[in-house]
Amino acid sequence: MVFILLALSFVEGLITFLSPNELRTTVLEYAIPVFTRVETFQKYGKLTFGVIKNCEIDGNFRQEDVVVAFSDDIGNCDLYNISSSVKRQNGGAFLAIRGDNENENEWEKEIYENGSNQDNTYGTFLGFALEIYCLVLFKAESLLKSYKDKSTIWITYSYKPIPSTYSPFLEYGVSSKFIKNEAFFYELENLGDDTILNAKNLDLYLDYDFIVDINSDQLYDLYSKDKDCAVVELDSKRGVAYCSNSTDEMTGKEALTVLTVLMNYYYSIPCGESIDGFVNFLSEVFLTCNRVYTTECMVETLFKFQIEPNLNYNILYLRARKPSYYNYYYSINGVNIYNPGSMKIAYSFGNQYFADESKVYLDTCNDGCYYKYLYDSICTDSCNTTSCNYGNLQCLQENNCFRFMLGDGYCNSVCPSDPDCSSEKSNDNDGYYFLLLIIIVPIIGVILL
Repeated sequence: MVFILLALSFVEGLITFLSPNELRTTVLEYAIPVFTRVETFQKYGKLTFGVIKNCEIDGNFRQEDVVVAFSDDIGNCDLYNISSSVKRQNGGAFLAIRGDNENENEWEKEIYENGSNQDNTYGTFLGFALEIYCLVLFKAESLLKSYKDKSTIWITYSYKPIPSTYSPFLEYGVSSKFIKNEAFFYELENLGDDTILNAKNLDLYLDYDFIVDINSDQLYDLYSKDKDCAVVELDSKRGVAYCSNSTDEMTGKEALTVLTVLMNYYYSIPCGESIDGFVNFLSEVFLTCNRVYTTECMVETLFKFQIEPNLNYNILYLRARKPSYYNYYYSINGVNIYNPGSMKIAYSFGNQYFADESKVYLDTCNDGCYYKYLYDSICTDSCNTTSCNYGNLQCLQENNCFRFMLGDGYCNSVCPSDPDCSSEKSNDNDGYYFLLLIIIVPIIGVILL
């Protein structure tokens, strides 16, 4: 089943409840669907409770509608398809609500709870993200159902914020199924001329299928002959076998040997030097090997660059990590990205140099609006456009009150000029005067008698 990882945190600002007042401090757990749009702007919207027919959201929506679907309504449907239908119906975002009784419905079984130091995630989808923000919320079913027929719920939402630094750091688990690495390395190649990456800014590590500790001669003999394993001798009594499942194209050992050649070359680059040569080498690999990434093709390409190949498996031990069940992900400054297509904009967010030099923030927001203007808490005219999301919502806000909250039928306490509060006071006064009439008129009647 396909679903994209989503992240929610009140503190990190992924989703913040703005109104009604009693929800403003609500904190909910989350999971990140791996096909979600990496929404770098703060967006706003109101919750709209959707109806699912034939595994698609029914109805027409507006960009400010954040469509909500509850677990029982989702049932066995595919969240990727539901999210796609929300986009087709012009909705702005999609929230799937996990049931209070967990794992009752089939789709919930794809949620991975990864502990306090990792995102909770959903699915292992490999492909480009949908053009819509998606999220799974936990322990929200009863709460949100109680508001279905009540006041409008306004929220702001975004992807997990990417910290900005002068030396952005990327991490990527190189898959032994090398064809899966194409998307990451293509994006790395296309970051642009303004991007200078050194070896210290990119950590490549091995993402293997499984590992075996070797502590006997019998095990050593067994795995040394295994067509799917590469053995690293640690000392005379112990070793490690890294294994990868065979494919129709090659054995697991051949795939691991390809990675050995690649990673030995990469980690021969001095820490402070540019990796442009490595990126150029990969471009030639993609061109020459024609998507059949064998050791022979990798070695021949290295010779073209006058580089001596190194087939020592020790690099696997030095650069291996616990295998991941995701098909694809990388991180920028510690924030995980789970699908291809977002590296350039995510890297721009994580690069403080871009902000200091007033570089244009992104292609769709380029009419004199620069990165630093989006985070200075000031509404800049050149950023007050739809494409720049109204200065990252700064131009729609006064203190904690947003313009779209005014006149929505609910008196928001953070909005002193909200006309709904005047109506509420008027209604309260009417009730007060009516109560006085009920009390005073009988008294006057008694006096007259």
